[in-house]
Amino acid sequence: MNLYEQQLLEISSPELVKRYNEGLEALSLKPTKLSSFHIDGRGWSPEISLEQNEGYLSHGPANILAIILSPEQRTIPIYTPLTSFDHQVLQGYFEAYANEIADMTKNVALCLELDHTPRQYTSLTDVVGFESVVVKTSAGNFGNAAQDQETLIKQFLDDEQAWSDSGLREKIIASAKRYGDLRGRAKLPAELIVNNISSFYMKLFGGVFVVAPEPRNKYVILEDKDQVPPRQRSVYHMQDVKLLPKLLEDELLDVNETYYRSELEHLKNKHDALLADAFFQLEPTVDFASLSTMQRKQRLGLYADQLPKVIFELEQFTTRLTSDSKLRSSDLSRDLILLLLHPHAKVKDQTYDVLWQFLCRVQVNRLEFMDIAQLYQKDRSYFFEVFQSWSSQRQQWAENYLKARGMI
Repeated sequence: MNLYEQQLLEISSPELVKRYNEGLEALSLKPTKLSSFHIDGRGWSPEISLEQNEGYLSHGPANILAIILSPEQRTIPIYTPLTSFDHQVLQGYFEAYANEIADMTKNVALCLELDHTPRQYTSLTDVVGFESVVVKTSAGNFGNAAQDQETLIKQFLDDEQAWSDSGLREKIIASAKRYGDLRGRAKLPAELIVNNISSFYMKLFGGVFVVAPEPRNKYVILEDKDQVPPRQRSVYHMQDVKLLPKLLEDELLDVNETYYRSELEHLKNKHDALLADAFFQLEPTVDFASLSTMQRKQRLGLYADQLPKVIFELEQFTTRLTSDSKLRSSDLSRDLILLLLHPHAKVKDQTYDVLWQFLCRVQVNRLEFMDIAQLYQKDRSYFFEVFQSWSSQRQQWAENYLKARGMI
């Protein structure tokens, strides 16, 4: 089992497979023929996605679905989120209804609909106009059974002649046989409305970042250049040479000497991660974590002409910070600036997280190597997307690297 599967929840018992299929059918989806599979925090399964299709757990991007079989899903990442806030919304749901989830999943799968406003995304304007998510819960017949059983029992207790009503008694007995005694059990969670989302990423139109540090100040960044509509202000594509200078000028991103003087350990770890990735690409059998300082130096000399120059520039930058040397942005190469970019200190909360996701993707797409530790921490869903495209050898290397640093 590789890193990708280790973080998923295994569903292999006949009872849980049955509940999952009941959940699929309740959501008007096709049941699986698999007898065992894994699910992520949303209930999405990589095995079922191969059997059906990757987007099987939705009715379109504005009607995302989830199946909760266990409270354990709260701690599991979402592997294929359609939006950057899927995790936020589901975490809010788990927090609001922790007791209900723990109680009801003893018997049944909880089926969730994450309905967006707007109700559909036909253009980029709809994405920019996103307002909220309403989470609706159902649980098949079980959802109404508790209320029905409570009504039947109340009717029996309140009516002195109810003992002679054989039809009423039979209904109570039938309900108890099918569902057990539901008195005191949790009720179906009410609708949960999440409307405090301003900055986000959506996997639509080739990938869209909406960065809104203020309500009336939105930047729209598309991953696909061909999706940029003509003559539209504040819409950029990720390869646009004007984009990063614009985000720096508007104090959304920064390359701050003071910030990095307090983050020297972070810089050293970044250098270490970039060097490890570069070494692997040159020598796939190398166990970077076990290399001594002398062995690393030997390889640096051996591969000096093949290693990206920016790795050496990053090392020099860190050394100069350590020695208290004054630095100017004009002294930094374009690639080094790209590696050093981080959200500005003024940026908060969702915008901060979305900008980190954006930077991770820019770095992966523009550079020949990557800081897998940063990618794993800042954009785990994209990390797994990249991870799945690697050879088994590189996947094992990445897993060993992250384990050696206590990250998994």
